[in-house]
Amino acid sequence: MIGKNSKNTRILGREEHNVFLFRNGSIRFSVLEHQCEEEGKSCFMCAVCGKRFVTKLSYKRHMDTHSGKKGAVCDMCGKAFSRPDYLQKHYMIHSGHRPYQCPTCSRQFISNSQLKVHQKTHTGVKEHVCDICNRAFSRGDKLKDHMLRHLNIKRFHCTHCKRDYAEKRDLTKHLKVHAKSLST
Repeated sequence: MIGKNSKNTRILGREEHNVFLFRNGSIRFSVLEHQCEEEGKSCFMCAVCGKRFVTKLSYKRHMDTHSGKKGAVCDMCGKAFSRPDYLQKHYMIHSGHRPYQCPTCSRQFISNSQLKVHQKTHTGVKEHVCDICNRAFSRGDKLKDHMLRHLNIKRFHCTHCKRDYAEKRDLTKHLKVHAKSLST
């Protein structure tokens, strides 16, 4: 079992990983054998989650996300953010304003970075591969969700029957069973 804000080392497939599970339910895997210097560029590495940054400014901004200080609060839903610019992006959820549109399927997004991640789903290229079972994914976050199955970490819980699931999609599918029983 991985504790809150704790770090564990696990052997997954052919590599040794650090596994980080945060209070908000997010998880991060980092391969231990990678060095902080990549392609001759020096970088700043977060000691908490292992994420790397090219500039000191981006590193400092990132460290604020781990500090627990969240001074920017949404007046519509109460969600708090560590930076005011994160709050401004969040307000777009409430306004429905999604200025970035996918040219392939017309789906709209709040940010250009979200659009770029989405566009990878149309290419068929799956560059994120599981070291254990070789299943491939077009998005890194989907690989992380998949890795939870191998680690037997279940972050999603049914409030009706107390069953637990590694992936949100499995809980959503399960909840349909309860919806059917309530309607009959």
